[in-house]
Amino acid sequence: MPTPGPSPKKPGIIELPVTRTARVAVAGEPASTVRELWIVIHGYGQLAPLFIRHFEALANGTRWVLAPEALSRFYHEMPDAVKHGNMPAEQRRVGAAWLTREERDQEIADSVGYLDSVYRMARVHLSPDVPLVVLGFSQGVSVACRWLALSELSPTAEHLICWSGSVPAELDPAYHRIDARRTTLVVGNEDPWVASGVLALQQERLASLAVEPRVVTFSGGHRMDAPTLAAVVGD
Repeated sequence: MPTPGPSPKKPGIIELPVTRTARVAVAGEPASTVRELWIVIHGYGQLAPLFIRHFEALANGTRWVLAPEALSRFYHEMPDAVKHGNMPAEQRRVGAAWLTREERDQEIADSVGYLDSVYRMARVHLSPDVPLVVLGFSQGVSVACRWLALSELSPTAEHLICWSGSVPAELDPAYHRIDARRTTLVVGNEDPWVASGVLALQQERLASLAVEPRVVTFSGGHRMDAPTLAAVVGD
């Protein structure tokens, strides 16, 4: 852990590493029958206990699915006095985000370290030869790709699934690679965030990072799709 103190690059700022409790939603159990470890990374504004529901059908005894939740939670609605007076607190929607442009580099480093901790924890409970599947949805795609490219653990993914998101542009093929034996890009044909030109760019970026993705599309927008997920898993 870095030594706390004034930042030489940021006058007037002290950088202080802290410890906090993260939430990881789980589907399945780390039993001896597990044949795949899944780490699934939610998108902007989502929460892990809701996101994990997309994967409960897969946790049939052969898969253990972990959904780490981003560390920055926020209210989707601004907490102004009028809304507070008219809306019960339990009805105000909460989401979480992996990073913003503020202190972006440090947030990237923190998210990579966080996922390293999740992976170490999972491996304690499983045989070392159980393969890893990594799925990122929306903002989670960039988080997943950065983790595989930047982690000090150098994890190898048996399957990387990039669902309706973007491969980070700052990953430099001269210094970074993604170790994934199979890679799938999934996108809805009505997704406003992933136009056809964007999809082609994601293919190029992944290819430059040493993975050749296949593309799977489904009828719909910016969302998970259960039949498509089942088909991707079954292929």
